[in-house]
Amino acid sequence: MSEEKSALQITFPSAKDLFATGAQFGHQTKRWNPKMEKFIYTIKNGIHIIDVTKTEILLKESAEFVADAASRGVVLIVGTKKQSSDIVKKYAIESGSYFVDMRWAGGLLTNFSEVKKSLIRLKNLENDFENGVEGRTKYEVSLMKKEWSKLNRLYSGIKEMNDKPTAIVVVDTNFEKSAVREAKLMRIPVVGIVDSNSDPDSVNYAIPANDDAISSIEIILKTLAEAIKQGNKGNGIKHALKDY
Repeated sequence: MSEEKSALQITFPSAKDLFATGAQFGHQTKRWNPKMEKFIYTIKNGIHIIDVTKTEILLKESAEFVADAASRGVVLIVGTKKQSSDIVKKYAIESGSYFVDMRWAGGLLTNFSEVKKSLIRLKNLENDFENGVEGRTKYEVSLMKKEWSKLNRLYSGIKEMNDKPTAIVVVDTNFEKSAVREAKLMRIPVVGIVDSNSDPDSVNYAIPANDDAISSIEIILKTLAEAIKQGNKGNGIKHALKDY
């Protein structure tokens, strides 16, 4: 890790560290977004190579921003691809952030009043299970578990959300375009990991990097999570995840 420190008092990954994770590997040249040209270093074997010296700089800027956002409220981390879901959940829990790791529910931000009804139902089901299901038939309990499973998959990471997040961190802005679009409509700033096929102008803070490699996603989210923890001083969301 780089020894260079920021005002955040955390150690940031250097360009060399990012390079070691494969963060420099973009997509095939035919799949690129021309707006990413300023972040491209070269082309190798038909693949765009991202300039990780720029990734290093922009990651620091993004970390400073999410630390400030976390000092004013709660950050939401979104990443529902197979490669990112476990990492998103891990660092959201560690940093006290909201998270969406399985599927983005349409209207989560733009129609939150309706989503809130589902959150209440999810909590009520969990209370029912905690207090016991005596007097209910096996069939009724089975239906309850199926409903809980569906709601939990969508909303387990935002159960405690009462107000809109102060910022959103997105892994793969193309894959999570619905989240990016809703955040924009709600005027919520977005930090996004943008690969060579992404539109960096779709987010407020772009971090150019490989958004498919697990190690690349990990090093970036770990850094942002440390910044968030410093911003909220350990007073973020305390997740109470259940399994029925």
